[in-house]
Parts: sequence; structure tokens; C-alpha cells
Amino acid sequence: MALVKRGRTLVRLAAGLDALARRLPGFSEPRFALAKQLVLFVLVGILNTGVGYLIYFVCIHAGLAPRYALVVGTILGVLFNYFSTGRVVFKNHVWGPFIKYLLVQAAIYFGNVVLLEWLIRLGLGPLLAQVFCLPFVVISGFLLLRFIVFRRAAASPMVGKAARSD
Repeated sequence: MALVKRGRTLVRLAAGLDALARRLPGFSEPRFALAKQLVLFVLVGILNTGVGYLIYFVCIHAGLAPRYALVVGTILGVLFNYFSTGRVVFKNHVWGPFIKYLLVQAAIYFGNVVLLEWLIRLGLGPLLAQVFCLPFVVISGFLLLRFIVFRRAAASPMVGKAARSD
């Protein structure tokens, strides 16, 4: 129950980031729509990354192998991230693109695992290795979500309103 309450608090925090970005000068103009999405994606992504990395950190210190800690962090993070990123960044309020979202997250996860294990074999510890994986996760995540998963919602001129995407 406490986890659900914390999840709701984090979603409210993500929505606050959206409200903050809307107050930035000039961001209400249509020509800045992609820039606004990128800024929001990064801000919400920082929150999402913090949540995911905290879960990974706890799992590592609980004795899980890096691969399994990443699985736990990914599974718990995916649900939170779908709502925070989908709603705040891409104005998606429907479940339609959830399967595409899961497939994209799986692809990002497997890319992350390959990179993580390669960096660990090079001699980095699992925590530092995952830090170096983050740019891959962030860049590939934005591009895949923007142009594949939420492409209709992201391209919609309905700023601040729910746009159907499936």
C-alpha cells in the first residue's frame, strides 16, 4: 500500500514538472513542440531514472546479480514510466500503446544488458557500469517512444489534452 502511495506522489511530481515546463517563455508556441517534449522527457526521465536506479542499487546491495537487479528495476520502473512519460511528455491517457511500449522497453533492456555486461567485463563495477549505460537508455528511449510508441499523441496539436494513440 505504501508503494502505491509513493507511486502516486511520484506521478504528481512528474505532472508538476509538466506545469513548470509550460511556464517557460515561448514553449506554448507550436514551433517548440518537439523541444518541449525533449525537455519534459529529460526532466521526467531524471525522475524515472532515479526511481529505476534506486531500485537497482537496493537490489545490488541485497545481493542480486547485476542482470537480475536490472530485471527487477526494469519491471517495476516500466509501469511507473509508462504513466509518467506517456501522460506528462506525450499527453497519452489511454492503454492503447502499452504493448508497443513494452516491446520498446524490452529492446532497450536487452541493449542495456549487452552494454552493461561488456562494461563489467572491461573492469567497471556494476554500479558505475550502469551509469555509463544511461546515455544509451535515454537517447534510444526518447527516439523510440516519440517516433514509434506515442507518435500519434506526440504529433497531435492538442497541447495539454488527451490524444488517442494506439
